[in-house]
Amino acid sequence: MAATRRSRSTLSTSGHGSPTTGGSSRNRRSAIEVDDDDHIPLLLTAAAAATAAAYPHARPSILRPATLIITLVSLLLLLILLLATRTRDLPPSDFIDATSSAIALQLASQLTPMQIQIIHRHGDRTPITPLEDKSYWSTLLPSEKRLKDIAAYTKIIRNEEEEEGSSNTDHPAGGGDVYGRLTSDGLTMMKELGTKLRHDVVTRFKQRKDVPQLESVHASTWIKVASTDFSRTIQSVQSLLTGLLPNRRTVDIDIDVRHTEKMIPDPQPRRYAGQANRENYLMNGQAFLTKEAEMAPLAVRLTDALFAAGVLGEAALQLSFGVGEDGAAKASGTANDNEKQGVLPWNQLAEILVCLEKRDRLPSEITQQDLKEVTEHNAWRWFALLSDERLGTMAIKSLAKKMIQSGEESVRMGSKPWSISKTPLLNIFSGHDATLISILCFFRIERPAVWPEYGSYLKMELLRDDHGVLEKKDDDSSSTLSVRKEKKKKFRYYVLFSLNGEPLRSSFGHIKSVQTNRYFVPWHNFAREFAVKEKRLPRLVVQ
Repeated sequence: MAATRRSRSTLSTSGHGSPTTGGSSRNRRSAIEVDDDDHIPLLLTAAAAATAAAYPHARPSILRPATLIITLVSLLLLLILLLATRTRDLPPSDFIDATSSAIALQLASQLTPMQIQIIHRHGDRTPITPLEDKSYWSTLLPSEKRLKDIAAYTKIIRNEEEEEGSSNTDHPAGGGDVYGRLTSDGLTMMKELGTKLRHDVVTRFKQRKDVPQLESVHASTWIKVASTDFSRTIQSVQSLLTGLLPNRRTVDIDIDVRHTEKMIPDPQPRRYAGQANRENYLMNGQAFLTKEAEMAPLAVRLTDALFAAGVLGEAALQLSFGVGEDGAAKASGTANDNEKQGVLPWNQLAEILVCLEKRDRLPSEITQQDLKEVTEHNAWRWFALLSDERLGTMAIKSLAKKMIQSGEESVRMGSKPWSISKTPLLNIFSGHDATLISILCFFRIERPAVWPEYGSYLKMELLRDDHGVLEKKDDDSSSTLSVRKEKKKKFRYYVLFSLNGEPLRSSFGHIKSVQTNRYFVPWHNFAREFAVKEKRLPRLVVQ
């Protein structure tokens, strides 16, 4: 029997569950396949060995106090080692996953919704970069009456030292009185999104017997809203709420705008020590430099074309924003000094061309192919930088932590009725395309086919499996994941991501040796990986 145990304890499990011998020390540590009871004699033997080593001449029949203390300490240390081995780097439990987005939606409908978190991009806006024809762009802005109507029953929460009615204009992408503002079309777009989410959210929570009809309770009891402190994101979520809650009561819904720097990847200054330097390091990699050199002539040609057509204003080259291209990047030696070179950064080229194209105002010298190449290269740059584990974590960790903490609160409540727990059922974060891209990279969600357009929304659903819908049955061979039996829990919780209603897979919560994209990610794996990522962060330089 002892020989059998020794043989089993040296086996490791490959990504598809086939046993292999040997391998790296990491693999041998992280996938030990020994049953719970098998550890007891191993622990006692190890403890006895430690005691014998400490007192080689002691009589076994005499139990000395010092011997007892050493034995207990040895047992404690070995138990700690055992627990660390059992909880570190374990493959997912015995559950199945969807094989397509359509099946994912079907399975999700059979699970109990515990919480939904929405991160959306603002609606259609005017260009952030100052252009020459300011009067034209001002005609696209909504009326003051319409802005007042959507703001009814909302309360903007700012820090005490900030003035009432003020807005965050310190960030270079904050915009001004005309540029970087939500348009009338943008307001309409966001109201329509709110209506869509209303049918989705309200219908989903009707599955829960412990949740009352949401239309009959004050929205402030089940909705939490946060936004960056930009006029376009605040107005976007206000408009969304008019569609989500068409019959609002007089109770105000708070919109917390106190944490702008935690909801964007490019705050100025950066929040973590070495964050801007990490951008610099990545942008000086050979592959990045080669790609930039290849695309540089296009940026020069299009900038010249915009100036020749009288599109760009005088201040266009004085502005820069975005990871790797803003003031913080310049301070670390990352970004090019575009004002001296006379070339627009990729982030600005992309946003200008998109705004012009939507209104049929592209100069004739700029083709649809030019627009496609610019937007694709800009997307490549963002994903290339934020997919880096260190930079991506520093860029948006605080928002991800807020999402994790909120989900953990719901999990802790377990089966308690919502009337007792009163945990938020819906969290809404109003942000930017950069916010969405950062979260996609942080949680290692598969990359969407297109860049998130105005009004795009990422949904993170926390789901509870009450009836074993996702449990792997004994005769189910559809899963190729390594299977490890563990004690059954009354409830199991999962995370499902979707972008604009389309489920996306994530590899978050999986160890590198068996990292697999899945639609349904077990919550305990999900929260555990976040804790590991957070511990590896450098110190904060800006709170």
